[in-house]
Amino acid sequence: MRRLEHGELPSAYDRQPPAWERQPSLRSFGETLKACLLAPGPFFDTLPRRGGLSYLGFALLAAWPATVIGQVLWAGLQAIAVGAEAGLVLVGVYGGMSLFMTPVQILMQVLVGGLIGHGCLKLAGGANAPIEGTLRAYAYVQAASIFSFVPLLGWAVAGLWALVLQVVALRGMHETSWARAIVAVLLPPLICCILVVPFFLLVWLAGRGAQ
Repeated sequence: MRRLEHGELPSAYDRQPPAWERQPSLRSFGETLKACLLAPGPFFDTLPRRGGLSYLGFALLAAWPATVIGQVLWAGLQAIAVGAEAGLVLVGVYGGMSLFMTPVQILMQVLVGGLIGHGCLKLAGGANAPIEGTLRAYAYVQAASIFSFVPLLGWAVAGLWALVLQVVALRGMHETSWARAIVAVLLPPLICCILVVPFFLLVWLAGRGAQ
């Protein structure tokens, strides 16, 4: 009763942790990844809003190897144009940077992206779950990064599917409307466009004036 008085939704008692959180292993990772990608509605409708930090491990395992492989393959394609010796250096630099920077990027996407998404959902009037629930949702959204091992096309598919998963995740985790979830996901890029486009327009006009 105290949890209900503090704003906990009744459905919190019907939510069960995914296979990955019950017993982390490659098998449970595959089961959770499949459920998240192919049945995101039921997955996020039943994902607990609180728990341990194993969701961060899932995000790293889903996105880290695929992203590194994709960037190394992309560097390899570029290396073909510059020759064998320079190409090996290029692949080595890309691979090394990706290996160490990708985990930081993934954690930033979960933490910063989750905070921004939660704030935007609050503005839209649909934040019915604690911030931890949003962070957990954004961690499992990283499942879409599994497609990024394919250069160019894979990154595009991963990015688009991640947006879809964010909408489904926010709606399911916060038990809000589709409209509020869509607004929360699209509001950050919309604000960026509003701020960035006028800046580049001013730069272009300044360049034209200088000519």
